[in-house]
Amino acid sequence: PARLSVGLVEDPGETWMRDSNVAWDMRYHYFVQGWRDNWGWDPTNSGQWGLDYMNECDAHGFLPVVQYYCMNGFSGYDESAFYATTQNASVMADYFDDFKVLMQRCKEFDKPVLVLMEGDGYAYMEIQTNDNPDAYAAVDATGMPELAGLPDTAAGWGLAFLKIRQAVGADKVVLGMHISGWATQKDIGYYQT
Repeated sequence: PARLSVGLVEDPGETWMRDSNVAWDMRYHYFVQGWRDNWGWDPTNSGQWGLDYMNECDAHGFLPVVQYYCMNGFSGYDESAFYATTQNASVMADYFDDFKVLMQRCKEFDKPVLVLMEGDGYAYMEIQTNDNPDAYAAVDATGMPELAGLPDTAAGWGLAFLKIRQAVGADKVVLGMHISGWATQKDIGYYQT
């Protein structure tokens, strides 16, 4: 958009934003591990829950914003294991496959979607790799054809999302990096000097 856009977090099925009579631009929701099969309610693993959320946002006049925040679930909800989890090729194959399904549902939606990548994940990668973009992370090693040729590094991990989006043809998806205050290793809301 040519102007600053404003939105809020709102769960599926809620209508407060629509009913508020405020001209909100965006509607934001976290997609955490389990989103793909609606936390067991859709055993086909189709990602329909995510597509339904996008359609609901659109029906209310909002741009859907997805905070893709799945690594925490894949790492056993242990933020200190974020980078270590990226070193496991079979876990990362499942993780990237979930992201591929998201891109397929976004392509099916066929309208703009903003997908923010992994909340504080880039900060955890920075901290846990000691700022080393060449630290090992399973990307090509996952065996996913979409990721063939990418380096098995922390930098390659970041590039993988772009490659999957491109391979799926989800051209209307805007990928965004969450700029995390945790990269400083201090709570910048409270820490002084």
